[in-house]
Amino acid sequence: MHIQGLREYLRDGSRNAHAAVDASFGSLDLTRRDDYQRFLAAHYMAALPLQPLLAGFAERHLDMAAPDYPALLEEDLAGLGVEPKRLPRLSVDLIDESAASYVLAGSRLGMSMIRRQGYWGAATGRPSAYMEDDRGIVVWRRLLRWFAEQRMNPEVAAQTLEAARRCFDLFGSAFAVSKGVKG
Repeated sequence: MHIQGLREYLRDGSRNAHAAVDASFGSLDLTRRDDYQRFLAAHYMAALPLQPLLAGFAERHLDMAAPDYPALLEEDLAGLGVEPKRLPRLSVDLIDESAASYVLAGSRLGMSMIRRQGYWGAATGRPSAYMEDDRGIVVWRRLLRWFAEQRMNPEVAAQTLEAARRCFDLFGSAFAVSKGVKG
């Protein structure tokens, strides 16, 4: 027995975890410097342990290099007076590469919406390297093609789904820890 539509399976199965993260980050007013800074800090803390998984997956399965999100976020945070290396380090156990790629590359869809709505850095002439990244959407598109080609058995698909939920939970933890980050 095989699962058809891995992307849909992940989307449907991680909907609640994704919605919780969206609600947390959606509570921020990104036109305010403090909220914008918190947004970037939380994304940095979550992306840091996931980046090697995304990078490896993109190279091996998508035949491309993934953007280095922690490096882009370090640049943005340093510009705000935040020392990224001093932020708490979060970890997550046994995350599937495709799940990490699904969450990180999928976040590019939200970034495009945020860019249209505006955010503090863009409004002050300091656009964010992370938020303005256009290469991630290319990763997302290739990932969608990869998902369409996959025929995972139910057990493997369930493990991938659980890993995607843990990735969203990592972003939720990063949001909670980011409260009070000052630059």
